[in-house]
Order: sequence, then C-alpha cells, then structure tokens
Amino acid sequence: MAARYFINGGVDSNWSTSGNWSATDGGAASGVKPTASDDVFFTSNSPNCTVNTAGVGLTLNFTGYASTITMTAGLTISGSVTLVSAMTIAGTGGLIVSATSTLTSNTKVWPNALTLQGTSTHTLADNWNVDGLLSVGGGTITINGFQITASAGLTQAGNNTSGTTNIIMDGTGTITHSTSAGALRNNLTINTAGTITFATTFAFLYDTGTFTYTAGTVVTTGSTLTVGVTTTLAVAGITWNNVNLTTANGQTITLNENLNLTGLLTLASSTNSITLTGSTINAGGGVRYGGSSGTVSGTTVINVNGTGTLDGPSATSGRIDNPITINAPSGTVTIATAGDTPFRMLLNQLNCVAGTIVTDTGTWTAFGGGEESSSVFG
Repeated sequence: MAARYFINGGVDSNWSTSGNWSATDGGAASGVKPTASDDVFFTSNSPNCTVNTAGVGLTLNFTGYASTITMTAGLTISGSVTLVSAMTIAGTGGLIVSATSTLTSNTKVWPNALTLQGTSTHTLADNWNVDGLLSVGGGTITINGFQITASAGLTQAGNNTSGTTNIIMDGTGTITHSTSAGALRNNLTINTAGTITFATTFAFLYDTGTFTYTAGTVVTTGSTLTVGVTTTLAVAGITWNNVNLTTANGQTITLNENLNLTGLLTLASSTNSITLTGSTINAGGGVRYGGSSGTVSGTTVINVNGTGTLDGPSATSGRIDNPITINAPSGTVTIATAGDTPFRMLLNQLNCVAGTIVTDTGTWTAFGGGEESSSVFG
C-alpha cells in the first residue's frame, strides 16, 4: 500500500498518465499511477484531473481540493471516500465502492451513479445526495448512518442489503430488483415531485424496515411487491399491482395505512404462519393462500373489491383467519379450488356486501369453535 497524490506532470491532466502522480503532496512525479491497494489523494496542490480510463484505489480523499475532476470513466474504490464541498465534479462516470468503507460527502452532491457493493459495511459519516442511479448489493452489505437521497432510481442487486441508513427516493427513476433473491432491508421512503416506476424484471423484495410513501407518482404496472420478513408498511398513496406477503414463520406485517392493489394478494408460503395487523388491504384481483399449512391471522381486514378469486391451490391444512369482506359492486369474485383442495378460512369471517359471487367445483372449508364446517360447491 502506498500514497498517490495527483500533481501537474506537465503533459496532460489524465488519471492514466503515470507522470501525473507523486508519492508526496506536491512532490516530484513518481511515475506510478494508483493501484487497487493505494491511497489516492487530491489536495490543494492538485490540478484539474480527467478520469480518462477506469481508475482504482484503496481509498479516495479530496480534502483541500478545489479544482475539477472530470469523470469521463468510472472509479472503483475498495475503501473510504471523502468528498469536499469546494471541488467540482464533471462528466458522467460512476463511483463503485466495493468493500468496507466510511463515506463522507461534506455536503457535496455526487452527480453520477453510485454503487455500494461487496460483502461489507458502508458507514455514512453524513447525509449523501446522489443525482445518479444508486445501486446496492452484489453481496450481503450493510449501510449504516444518516441517509442517502437518490434522485435517479434504485437498484437492489444480489443478497440482502440492511442497516440503519434511510434511503429516500426524491426524483424520477426506476426501482429495480435485479435478481430473484435478496431483499432491501433499510428504511425506504418515496417522497418526490417526480415519478418512481417499479420494474417488472423480478419481484421487488422488501422486508425488515419501514417502507413509507409520502408524495409522488408511483407506477407499478406489471410489478410485484414481496415482503419476506417482519415489516411495517405505510404506503396508502401507492396502488400496487400484485403483492406477496410471505414472511418467515411467526413473523408480523404491520400496516400503518391501507394497502391497495389491483392484482392478486398472496398470503403465506410453504408452512409459514404469519400475522397481519393494522389497516385494511384492498385487493382488487383476489386473494390466494400460498402455503400448504400454517395460519394467516391478525386484525387486518382483507377487502376484495374487484374481479378475482379466493383460492388456495396448494393448501392442505393452512387457512386464513383474518376477516375477509367481498365488496365489489361491479366485480365477480370466484371462490375457487384446485381439484379437491379447499379454500380454507375461519368460520364467520367471510362478509359478503356487494358483487357477484361464483362458487367453483370443490370444497370450501370454514373453521371455528373447534369444529370444521364444509360446503360443497358445483
């Protein structure tokens, strides 16, 4: 590991020019540009710099720098990064922080893409504002401290991302889950005057934290929100497409506000028993018990208010104990079965207010008072 200081080598201003680097601040050229194991410094003695090819470093420190760094290409840093307010950042190249780090903005806005990855912990020493795409993951990472405000979208990649940092979406962009595994577990807030779009490539997995909607246009067409661990949702201002509430066994989803969706609501998976508490779920496309055994329970009222089904295609002994209200004046709700597999729920918990109800061939089973009551439809 060595210190590399950017200097005026007298030829050009390029990062890739060996003669622009010194082993001391303002010293003579060493003829060695930074490697991935070097600490990189830009100080008050450093001139304008153009990152003309992909650059690397162990740490990156701009303390005292008041010139311009032009990001024609990107930088990959495997340690801490310190920006300063007096510096100017031009160009469109991104910054990748690939290992455990402390990130200090000193109020400087990072204008381009920022990627936090690696199996590591990233600690924010102060608030960060990112005008480019924020990407997190690519390993099991933790992001702690202060908050990140992301103005051009969010990508969750790879394994779980967790920590104390609140991620705020305040611009126009897309929220993407780039793999079929891993969840975002930091608190997430949508508070924008723009439009946030949930991508359809994979279901967006969110759990553990609190997901809050404050303001903005949110597009969810074709997407699925999946919640996999104890979570709090306050997202009444969003109308979701499909929602899967499939937490691990014995865990709780708390609704601080109504949860609204136009598509299918899926509850539980495998043998899990979960609890839904708080406000109402308005399910426009029906309700599915997604497990084989285990119970969905709690105080949340599930309101079926569109055309859809009540079904449990894989249920053998699992059931829904939450109250279910069918209130779909212009819709048709089908109580469906898959072969002889019944749709199972707690006795006297189904309340039919309005709508056309169709009973599919098979058995609907209600439980209560220690007894089982079956009705055969067809």
